[in-house]
Amino acid sequence: MDKNFKSFIKEVLDEKLTPKLKKALGTGKTYEENIKKIAPKLKQMPTKFFVNLESQVKPENRVFTNPPKRLTKQADIDKAMLDDKVYVENTAQGVNSYTLKNFTTEDLLKNIFPPLKNPKTGARSGARGNKKSKRKRIT
Repeated sequence: MDKNFKSFIKEVLDEKLTPKLKKALGTGKTYEENIKKIAPKLKQMPTKFFVNLESQVKPENRVFTNPPKRLTKQADIDKAMLDDKVYVENTAQGVNSYTLKNFTTEDLLKNIFPPLKNPKTGARSGARGNKKSKRKRIT
């Protein structure tokens, strides 16, 4: 809970670890191939990873997380905080509990790498470029 510790961890992740991970994953085709190799392991990421991945998607359209459940009783909040499969947002602002849906590695890859062309119109899809900014924020 120490503010100095939190800022230290953020600094390590942002300034030390993230550039090394980006370099190791590569760019372009190399990046895509490396992500495809590790995709089965990405399914084991904490629920928070998927909540962030779908932060701009309406709850009813989400692929990875169920719509959040509002927790009001302190006993329910404490129980949810102990469960590794549940992500609980900031308790000071009220608590929304998120759980994961059953999804496949292919579903995850489709979300990370949407098609370059829209399958319905054949026009270039703008979604692929938008995902890069989300990945940057998550890593």
